[in-house]
Amino acid sequence: MGRFLGSIAILMLVCGCEEDLPPPECGDGEVAIEGEIDGMAVMARTDQTYGHGFANGPSGGMELSMVNAEERVEIFIDSLIFDGGTGDARGVVSLFSGPELISYGTCADDGFSGSLTIDADMGPKKISFVIRDLRKDGDCNQPVVEGTLRGCYLARMPPPE
Repeated sequence: MGRFLGSIAILMLVCGCEEDLPPPECGDGEVAIEGEIDGMAVMARTDQTYGHGFANGPSGGMELSMVNAEERVEIFIDSLIFDGGTGDARGVVSLFSGPELISYGTCADDGFSGSLTIDADMGPKKISFVIRDLRKDGDCNQPVVEGTLRGCYLARMPPPE
């Protein structure tokens, strides 16, 4: 239970999910992931991020680090995305389900089959993403599995002074 934080809830259920569902909603400083992998629903939500980075443009992307160093979200983009815009993306999501680390993503050789959207609102930026063509660990030597992961991150606003 040491690696499983109370604020992280990952639930796996049998699901008949559709691939093009909207990304989940997320609160201030929160990461939310929903989707399906080989017919199993995956839902994760945590506000335990301790770091994030975003570089817009070719060879850019977003990296989120959680309190538990083994958990991460990495999304890569291939072009500049303006506020309110959507661009092609690929990525890898690694999250704990109990004691087991679940890690799936897009192989770099498979191109940018997913998407990343940047919210147009002023203030904290909501970044939504969809990852398709999933492989275990995003490893190109692993077979593609059925499924799609959808997620969001809302950048934490600093407290008022």
